Amino acid sequence: MAQTIKEDKMKSNLKFILPFLLLLANITLSQPVEWINYTYGGEINAIHQNGDIMWIGTSGGLVKINLITNEKEFFNKGNSPLPSYSTTSTNKVLDIETDSEGNVWLGTYAGLIKYDGTNWEAYTRYNSGFPGGYVQDIEIDLAGNIWMATYGEGLVVFDGTDWVVYNRENSGLPVNYLYCVEIDNNGNKWIGGSDNDTTNGLIKFDGSTWTVYNGYNSGFPGYERIIDIKFDEDGEVWCATYSGLVNFNGSTWNIYTPNNSGLPTYPYCIFFDNEGVAWIGSVQGLTRYDGLTWVTYNSENSDIPNNYVREINVDSENNLWVGTNKGLAVFDGENFTSIETSNSGLKDNRVYSFLKSSDGKLWFGTQTALTSFDGKDWFTPASPINVSNISSLAKDSDGNIWMTLYYGGIAKYNGSSFTIFDYQNSPIPSFYFKTLTIDNNDKLWIATEDDGLYKYDGINWFNYNIQNSGLPNNEVTSIVIDNLGNKWIGTYGGGLAKFTGSEWIIYNTQNSDLPSNYVTAVQLDPEGGIWVGCRFGELAFYNGLNWTVYEFHQAGYYSDVLSIYIDDEGYKWIGYKYDGIIKFKDDDIEYINTENSGLSSDYIYFIDSDENGNMLIGTNDGGLSVYKKGGITSVENSFENTPSDFQLHQNYPNPFNPTTTLSYTIGKPSFVSLKVYDVLGNEVATLVDEYKTAGNYKIEFNAEGLSSGIYFYRIKADSFNQVKKMIYLK
Repeated sequence: MAQTIKEDKMKSNLKFILPFLLLLANITLSQPVEWINYTYGGEINAIHQNGDIMWIGTSGGLVKINLITNEKEFFNKGNSPLPSYSTTSTNKVLDIETDSEGNVWLGTYAGLIKYDGTNWEAYTRYNSGFPGGYVQDIEIDLAGNIWMATYGEGLVVFDGTDWVVYNRENSGLPVNYLYCVEIDNNGNKWIGGSDNDTTNGLIKFDGSTWTVYNGYNSGFPGYERIIDIKFDEDGEVWCATYSGLVNFNGSTWNIYTPNNSGLPTYPYCIFFDNEGVAWIGSVQGLTRYDGLTWVTYNSENSDIPNNYVREINVDSENNLWVGTNKGLAVFDGENFTSIETSNSGLKDNRVYSFLKSSDGKLWFGTQTALTSFDGKDWFTPASPINVSNISSLAKDSDGNIWMTLYYGGIAKYNGSSFTIFDYQNSPIPSFYFKTLTIDNNDKLWIATEDDGLYKYDGINWFNYNIQNSGLPNNEVTSIVIDNLGNKWIGTYGGGLAKFTGSEWIIYNTQNSDLPSNYVTAVQLDPEGGIWVGCRFGELAFYNGLNWTVYEFHQAGYYSDVLSIYIDDEGYKWIGYKYDGIIKFKDDDIEYINTENSGLSSDYIYFIDSDENGNMLIGTNDGGLSVYKKGGITSVENSFENTPSDFQLHQNYPNPFNPTTTLSYTIGKPSFVSLKVYDVLGNEVATLVDEYKTAGNYKIEFNAEGLSSGIYFYRIKADSFNQVKKMIYLK
C-alpha cells in the first residue's frame, strides 16, 4: 500500500503524547483458534455509522471499520453466531441499526442478532418469539422497540422481552413479504412490501390504524414494488420502486421515471445527505439529484466499483459511502476510494473445488473465478468471462491447471493465459461438466452429466457412453484412478464402474452390496480400498472382496454425499449436500455442522487438508472454512513455516536519508496498521492499513518533504502494539 503523507492536515484525535509513544504493549496470547472462515465480502447490503465506527453488512459477514484509525474487524460464522440459513445465505447481513445503548442489531436470513461489543445474542424462530423469515430492514423507535420488515412473516416488533407480529391474517397489513420499514418524526411506520396475489403499495401504520396507498385509491403508481423508503428534510416520503421514484408529501404524488427524468432504470435504494441532496442507487450506477439536476456516476465515467448500487450512507464529514454488488467505496464528491470488505482474496462464496500444487500454492475454483493463495497473497488471474462455475481442478506434469466449467466445457491455465475447450472447438457437449482427473500419461478423463465419459490425450477426444462401451449410465458424477491405472467411475443410476482400459466391471445393487446405484462420490484410501458415497447419505467401502455399508440415517444424515476425504490418521471425512460433515474412524464418530461448530455452511463441496493438517472445506455460499481440532496451524502458509509471534523490527538504515525499510512479522491473520509520527504525536504517514495474513513483511518509508529529526513508527495488529524510534538526517 502506498504511504500517505499528512503534514498540512492533521486530525487532533490522532495525536498522543510522547511518553505514551514510548510504551511497549505486551502481547496477549489468545486461545487457540479452531475455525477460520474466509469469505468474499464484496456484495454490500448495509452501511451504518455509530460514532467513530462504520458497520458494513456484506455477503461475507459483518465488517467493523474504525473511522479514526481505519482498523477493521471481520465477523463471520468462524468467530461469531452469524447464522447459516438452510445451506445458503451464510454470513449475509441484510441490515444494521444501533440503539441508544450502543448495541448493534443485525438483520439476517435466519433472524435477529444483537451484539454489545463483547457478547452476541441470536434470536431465531427456534429460541424466541421471532416468527421466521428474512429480516430485510430494521428500525428502532424512540422507546427502543425494534421494528423488523421480514420477508414472509410480516412486520415484527421486539421490545427486548416480548414479540409482536403483524401480518395479513391478524392486522391491516395487506402483505407478509416486506422489504423495508421507516419511522417518521411522528412515529408513523411506513412499510413497503408485496405478495404475489396482493396489490403492491405504500403502507402506513400509526400504531392503531393501517392505511394502504395503492393504484386504486391514490396517486401511487399501480403495482409498483417498494424496495426502499426514506424521508427528506421536509419529512416527505420517497420510495424507490422497480420502475422509478415515488414522492409523497401527504397529499400530492410525484413520479420520477427514466422516461420523464434523468433517473436510470431499476432504482434500488435512496438516501438524503446532510445538505438534503438525494442519492439514488440503481443497476446503472449512483445518481445525484438536487431537485433540479440529475447526475449519474457509473463505471464509464468514474471509479465506482460496480454499477449495481445496493446501499448508500454518509459519514460525519459528508463523504458518501456507496455499497455495490462488487465492493464498497467512499465518494468525496469528486473521487471514489475503494475500501476492502473481504478477509480473503476469494471472489465468490461458492467454493466448488480445490487443488494443492507442488509449489505449495492452494488453488480454489469458485462460481466466478479461479483464485490462488501462496501463503501471503491471494491472486485471481484475468480470465475470459466463461471461466466460471469451476467444478473441479487438476494439474498435469507440465504444470498446467485444468478445470471443468460446469456450464461451459473445460479450460487450461498455463500460468499466464487460459485456453477454453467447448462445443465450438471440440467434440464435447455444451453443458454439465462434473469433474476431471489426469492419469500418469497426462490423459484427461472428464465426467459429464448427460454424455458419459470423455478422454483427451492432448490431440484426440474419445467418448465412452452407454451405446459404445460398458459404461452403465451417461450421468457420470465422479472418477478416481488407482495405482494400477484402473478408473473407478461413479454414475447416477448405474452404480459403480471399474474400467481397466479394456474391460468394464460393474458394481450395482443387483450384483453387490452397493447400497444405491446413485453414486455421488468416489475416493481411494491409501491401501487401495474404494469408498463410495451415494444419494440419501449412504456410504460404502469395498476392499476388492467385500463390501461394508455405513448407516448414518439415525443421526439425520439423509442428503447426498458430495465429498470423501481420508486424513493421515485414517479418519474419514464425509461431506454432505445439506447435512454438514461426519468424521469417523472405527467407533469414533464426530458430527460437524453449523449448529455445533464454526462450519460456515452445511452444504459441502469438498474436504481436503494442507500440509499442516488443517482441514480445508469448500462450501455453498459460506466461503472457505478452515478447521483443526486443538488450533489451526499456520493456515496462512501451508508450505513453509510461518511465525507464531508478532514483531516490529528496527528500521534499516538508521539514521536514514530519505528512505529506510521497515520490517515486521505477523503471527496470525490480522488487520495491520503501521503509521509514522513526529515527536509531537502527529501522524505523518500511513504505511500499512489493511488485512494481512501471517508472515514477514517489509515496506519502504520515504521521508522526503519532512523535516530532519526523530520519528516514531507504531504497529497495531490484533492485540499487539509496539513503537520504535528512527532518525531522519538530511
